[in-house]
Amino acid sequence: MPAVLTTRRLLLRTWNPEDAAFFYALNQDPEVMRYVGEDPFGSLAQALAFVQAYDQFERNGFGRWLVEDRLTGESLGWCGLKLETDGSGPEDLKEGYIDLGYRFARKHWGRGLATEAAWACLCLGFDRLGMECIIGRAVPENSASVRVLEKLGMQKFWEGECDLHYAHYLSLDRTQFESVRTGRYSGFSVQFE
Repeated sequence: MPAVLTTRRLLLRTWNPEDAAFFYALNQDPEVMRYVGEDPFGSLAQALAFVQAYDQFERNGFGRWLVEDRLTGESLGWCGLKLETDGSGPEDLKEGYIDLGYRFARKHWGRGLATEAAWACLCLGFDRLGMECIIGRAVPENSASVRVLEKLGMQKFWEGECDLHYAHYLSLDRTQFESVRTGRYSGFSVQFE
């Protein structure tokens, strides 16, 4: 079973069929989907089929986790790592790379939850999975998402087509991660189960 991550406020866990209703509702908000480059689920049944077919953990040992409030159990969004093999990005990434992604319900925006969840995923990627570099992508107009990646220490290295949008590609390697951890995130605790 893949690791479950906990932070001060959050629990990140694998998906189950009961999460389909949350994913369906999340993707129905046009503001949430504004910069995503994909269509919302057409029905609850389509969301359920997606959840049931999601095999990233079995194939790669990591994936996108559901993010819950640790105290209330409320579903807040999702965040995680994905082996991206869509051929997007600069030439040296055409064979694939590890992508950090996140999506949160609008009512939870502006609370630092995406940054907290994303940092936990970076800790897992570098500390537990031995990754050397993790990429984040964001549409330039999505300034909040760009800020999250920058707060994590990621630096822009390329811009170009990504799915249906033009995007900034930012990266963080192991050395940069260690530098950020001893600075801005020195008191941040992530538990792996």
